[in-house]
Amino acid sequence: LNIDINKNKILKNLNFIDTGASLSSTGECVEYVKKIVKNNSIDLSQAADIAKQMLEALEQEDASKFNQAILANQELLEKIGVVPDEVIKKIKKLSEQGFVAKISGSGSVRGGAAGIIMYQNKKTKSKNAIEG
Repeated sequence: LNIDINKNKILKNLNFIDTGASLSSTGECVEYVKKIVKNNSIDLSQAADIAKQMLEALEQEDASKFNQAILANQELLEKIGVVPDEVIKKIKKLSEQGFVAKISGSGSVRGGAAGIIMYQNKKTKSKNAIEG
């Protein structure tokens, strides 16, 4: 990767909210996800595609592409079931206020907290929009 974290326009515009410590360990979440994938046939291959999209967006400083990846990743995490209802409500509230948001980390399968929410304004300009 060739990303200068001090100059990247997307990274400079990210904000974070601490929802509190997850009551479940990363290991618990991993085991939970394994069971969900096995029982419900959830395809996690799209997670790798989303991560690739995020990295490309960061390298290109393409905020629109990054925002799409944030939304797609959060949808997948909610579908899997590792985002507590209280955190989903916070993310929906951020969305109503003009932000895109997702949890960062393993999430949680118990309690109402899931670590960090990463968010940014939907209107954040990409490098291309600023320069072109």
